[in-house]
Amino acid sequence: MISSMFSDVQFFLPEVAEEFLEIDAPVFWAQQGIYHEEAKRLIEENGKVAIMDLCIKVAHAMTKTH
Repeated sequence: MISSMFSDVQFFLPEVAEEFLEIDAPVFWAQQGIYHEEAKRLIEENGKVAIMDLCIKVAHAMTKTH
């Protein structure tokens, strides 16, 4: 079920990327398991940052020093 939801999200990601370009935000974040090359290219070609397939909690934990 979860993997099906991810594939559904990836199907609509180019449309979401186009809508993202209409707002004043510098970074587009797609959660871990979500990656779409066309959407990433579109975002980056328009001068914005695209981060995909990365969990913000995991990324934050990797920056902590022990």
